[in-house]
Amino acid sequence: MTAEEISESPSTQQIHLLLRALHTYLPYSLPLYRRLQFHLRRLNPPFAQVFDAFPSSHPLSNERLSAEQWLSVASKQKQTTEQIPWICSHIDLSAAGQTQVWVFANWEHPEIQKEEPTAEGLEMRRQLLQALFEKIYDRDVPLIPVTGPKGWLKVKKVGREDIPFSRTRVLFGALNLCVRSLIPQGSGERLDDGTLHYLFPGGKVIIRVDEPYMKYLFPTRSPHQSLEEQNGTESRMALPPGYSFGPVQYQYLSMVLDRTSIPRGLDTMASFFNIGLFYNQEPTPVGWGFLGKDASLTSLHTEPEHRGKSLAVLLSKELFRQQNEHFRTLGDEGKDDEVFWAHADVAESNMASRKVMEKIGGKVEWQTCWIEVELESLVGQNGMWRALSKQ
Repeated sequence: MTAEEISESPSTQQIHLLLRALHTYLPYSLPLYRRLQFHLRRLNPPFAQVFDAFPSSHPLSNERLSAEQWLSVASKQKQTTEQIPWICSHIDLSAAGQTQVWVFANWEHPEIQKEEPTAEGLEMRRQLLQALFEKIYDRDVPLIPVTGPKGWLKVKKVGREDIPFSRTRVLFGALNLCVRSLIPQGSGERLDDGTLHYLFPGGKVIIRVDEPYMKYLFPTRSPHQSLEEQNGTESRMALPPGYSFGPVQYQYLSMVLDRTSIPRGLDTMASFFNIGLFYNQEPTPVGWGFLGKDASLTSLHTEPEHRGKSLAVLLSKELFRQQNEHFRTLGDEGKDDEVFWAHADVAESNMASRKVMEKIGGKVEWQTCWIEVELESLVGQNGMWRALSKQ
């Protein structure tokens, strides 16, 4: 059983089918689910792509299935260790220096992780990941200018002056650690997939990997609670006198970037849904919260002189209250599946932010990482996984 990409550039209809399949895996598929909704709601650069890969045939019947048939199978599978593995992602290499790829693999579901996969199953997972990496290297990398895409220099100035641009070095964001474990370190590392051992002297594969991030989930409302009931509850959580919510205007985004160490461009920040906090009707915000392209809570901030009033908690809850409307996409039947969670990634060592997440009501459900992979070393002409395919 080999991996095969079945949908290189899915149509809008196929993306809606993919969203339906991902919905059955919520909340574990939440980052990619929201990223695809962002993709559908906004004009995307020509580099933005969606990728999904499955086994080349149905393991039980050896029947070759179309993309639509596979997505139908995926949306109906029970989350068990006997499940057919599949993987999907959103890719945008033009976001150099920022998150370029979001990935979801169905084995991220806790019910599947309860038992160790067989050697054959583990190799199948690796092949699916290889298919994704090869597609990025073969299809997407050649589209990017060798000097870097538009916006790279702006991101570089935020703290990456010492890192030269390379279009084959790709940043994967919010990657579940169970997927990250399949990526070899490179530089002669011995790989062990349960049955085979390989030793490759090739270049370094992982250029950078950040410390683990804690994935916080926030229940936004119960499936049994109506939207009107939710809005009524939130409306009773009033801001202190003198404070108000409103959008953060473009001219203040430089100030927002100055308050964070995360490298982002102004245009990227402008594309994020945000809510600003204002005091005494002054135009300069005294706090703000942004939801990223995957709807994760990001750049949550309150100016020091306004802290100690639970403003960050109120700001976060207002963002969560409005997120469904902002990310909502309608399928072919005019219906939209509800999402009852919000989420955030917080560095394991960032105890101050973790305390804020707990005040908001968040609970840690899994761990993620941001990892920069040198695709040339992994799936280039002499890459270790290319060599593996030829054996």
